[in-house]
Parts: sequence; structure tokens; C-alpha cells
Amino acid sequence: EYVAIRDLFRRGDLGEVRAIHALRLSPPPAWGNWFKDPARSGGAVLDLHVHDLDFIYWLCGLPKSVYAVGLQNEMGAWDHLDTSLTYPGACALAQASFMMPDNYPFQMLFRLMGSAATVEYRFRVAGQVGEREQAETELVLYRPRRRPEPVPFEPGDAYERELAYWVGCLESGRPPEQATLLQAREVLRMALAARRSLESGQPVAP
Repeated sequence: EYVAIRDLFRRGDLGEVRAIHALRLSPPPAWGNWFKDPARSGGAVLDLHVHDLDFIYWLCGLPKSVYAVGLQNEMGAWDHLDTSLTYPGACALAQASFMMPDNYPFQMLFRLMGSAATVEYRFRVAGQVGEREQAETELVLYRPRRRPEPVPFEPGDAYERELAYWVGCLESGRPPEQATLLQAREVLRMALAARRSLESGQPVAP
């Protein structure tokens, strides 16, 4: 689904990025309490939020400034946050939470409002993300003065695709073009900037 959004953007179907809204909401992970420890997991800011920051970076690069507000759990990890990212002529808002009730459905949303069209992706599954095979998903393109258009995408598990891509690079001896160390470093800069902003209460540069 995210690849389909990127393809729409690269083809010019969406025009220039005007605004992005992303969210990723989850109950606390049921498979271990170490997620609550900021020294071991980094909290939602580094474990959950980073995925949306990664995709925003994939589309827009590094922002000019990062401002975040949020809540800490009982161990001090930032487990609920809203991050505002400023770009020249565009803005992005991303929300992540590990503080949802245990019966709250895991859900993701990504909306890109462009100068030519808007695309929106929704993902919702009862329970934990590990039950994603039963998820409800929707990817729709909204063009002015036209009916909403469902966007076709190749079904499959994103984690399996990532692993298959990595193994393919190893077997062929070709360097990866996606998820490189440089990209990972830049996305980590964004996540750490969000954490610095949470701690300082001020906008920061990544």
C-alpha cells in the first residue's frame, strides 16, 4: 500500500505535497513488558513512530524543523506523541501511541494531500498487529470533480517483502537501493529530533 502511494507520487498523479497526516495506534504490545522500558525499546517514538517518519522521509526528505508533544508511561518512555514536521511549502503531522486500551484495534492511517489529488490509506485490525492477516484495508485516490477511485495494490505481508528484498540483494550481490544505512540514519535523526522536542518542549532541527 505504501509502495502504491509512493508510485502515485512519483508519477505526478498527486502533484506537489501540501500536507501529510499519519497515525499508528496500538495497545501495549502483549508479547513483552520490555517495550515499556525506554532504555531497551526507546518507547513508541523509536519503535512505532519511526515507521511513519520513515515513509515521510521517503517522500519528502529531512524536514526543516520538528516539534512534538506527548505522554510518558510509568517508566518514562514516550509512548504517545504527536509530531509536526515542517517542510518548504508543506507540513506533516504524525501520531503514534502504545497507550491505547487492550481491546482497541491496531490501526494505521496515511493521508497525502497534494496539489493535484489526495490519497488515503486505512488499516485496521482487531487486536495486535501480529493478527494483520484479518485486517480491513482501504486505499483510495480522490481527484477533484471525479468519483473516489480505489487504488489497486499487490496484497502481501510487508515484513516478508522486506526480508525477500534483503535476501535478494545478498544473493545477487547488488547493493540495496531501499532501506539503506544512510536512509536509516536520516530517519533516526528525525525520531531523535522528535524525542529532543518532547524533552525540551521546543521545535528542533533534525
